[in-house]
Amino acid sequence: MTDPHEIMNPAVPEIPDDLGHAPPALNYDPAGEPVDVIRNAEQLHATTRSVPVERVRLKKVIVTEERTITVQVRREELRLEHETLDPATATPTTVGPSDLELILHEEQITITRTIVPIERVRLTRTQVAGTRDITETLRHETVDISPTSPATDS
Repeated sequence: MTDPHEIMNPAVPEIPDDLGHAPPALNYDPAGEPVDVIRNAEQLHATTRSVPVERVRLKKVIVTEERTITVQVRREELRLEHETLDPATATPTTVGPSDLELILHEEQITITRTIVPIERVRLTRTQVAGTRDITETLRHETVDISPTSPATDS
C-alpha cells in the first residue's frame, strides 16, 4: 500500500492564489485508497490596546462679578424746635451771646470680604465599555472534483 501523500496528481496544475501560495496538492492512489485534502480558512481575531486620546486638566479660576446689596444706615440730625413761652411762667435769663456745641454721629459702612467654602468638586475617571462592529473579508479554500478523461493514444 502506498502513502497517498507521496503520489502527486500530474493532471492538476498548481496555480498560486492571490497571496502567492500554491493550492493544496491533491494526492491520489491508483489502487483506490481514499484521498484526503486539508482545507484552510482565514479566521478573524480582534484585540484591543489602550492609546492616549485626550488630555484633560482641572483648573480653578477666579471669576470677578459685581454685587449690590442694600444696607440700612442711620445718622443723627439736628432739629431746631421753636416754642412760644408765656412771660408769666418763663424763667428769666441773662441777655448775651451763648454758644451750645453738640456732636452728631452717623453709621459708616465697613466692607469686609471673607472666603467661605461653597462646593467640593471631584474629578474621577471611569471606563465605559461599548461595542464596535468590524467588517473584514475572509477567504477560505474549497475543493472541487472535476472528472478528467484518460489520455488516449492515436
